[in-house]
Amino acid sequence: MQPTAQVDPDACAQDRGGRLRRQDFARLARFIEGYAGIKMPPAKITMLEGRLHRRVRARGLADVTEYCRFLFDQDGLRVEAEQLIDAVSTNKTDFFREPDQFRILRDSLLPALLSQMPRGGTPRLNFWSAACSTGAEPYTIAMVLAEFAREHGLVMHMDGARLANAAVTLRTTLRGASAELGIDVLSFGGTKNGLMLGDAICFFDPALAGGAAPFVQKQSMQLASKMRYLAAQFDALLSEDRWSRYASHANAMAQRLYERVRSIPGVRVTRPVKCNAVFATLGRAAIERIEREFFFYTFDEALPEVRWMTHWATTEGDVDEFAACIEREVRGSP
Repeated sequence: MQPTAQVDPDACAQDRGGRLRRQDFARLARFIEGYAGIKMPPAKITMLEGRLHRRVRARGLADVTEYCRFLFDQDGLRVEAEQLIDAVSTNKTDFFREPDQFRILRDSLLPALLSQMPRGGTPRLNFWSAACSTGAEPYTIAMVLAEFAREHGLVMHMDGARLANAAVTLRTTLRGASAELGIDVLSFGGTKNGLMLGDAICFFDPALAGGAAPFVQKQSMQLASKMRYLAAQFDALLSEDRWSRYASHANAMAQRLYERVRSIPGVRVTRPVKCNAVFATLGRAAIERIEREFFFYTFDEALPEVRWMTHWATTEGDVDEFAACIEREVRGSP
């Protein structure tokens, strides 16, 4: 019987110049899936190693083994997580990217789903989309669904909590951002555009308002006493172009905040500022100190990424005071 030698593939990997070890790949795969939902099966080890080389070079490290040691043993994930995910993910977003997928959705999947729905009820489809940089893919899905709905007599509903801000950005009307795009039912938000409370449910086809619609408010315990007081707010909001002025002001204050914070070292604005929101990453210690003076949401705890919102009553002084606090606390971060 010939003697055999036990070969440690990880040791061999080290001999070949610090290749990605299996245990490091397993740790990376667990983190990437938990953080971003991206699965990394063992067959992806070579691909992952190749994509990590640019981060190795950017950090001035010797090889991927040293990079993994930096991530997991030296608390490197605290500062490197976002760059790691950027390196391993597909950094491309576009409308109708991979057109064959949307063709299959339209021509095969949607008809099949529709045929499986019970007769006599109201067909309902919910779609989930992974996060993407500008929303081009989920908006493409929405366009495909809207076209399919029109062709098959389905009803399209839009959640318009911040519709006014979007319409102002797109330089269109409320109707141009909803009904003229094929929307049948709109939940038009007032609370986020200057009203004390209330949403208006708008049926662009009066025939759709029949049946169960008149009873839904009461069944969902949303029928307030003296509804005319809620309606009076919408009457004022939709008169004399107030909705547009309020939304324009909120958007302008977000742009002002963006201009004040974008050059602060340690603050990185993560998304284009289109409406009345600014998304940014900064140090956890700075976030905690800023929260002692101002309330805002940490949108993504893992990064961490915060969301700063402006509204119809935000003043320039409010923005400048908040930006000054951000700069003060960020510069004071350890």
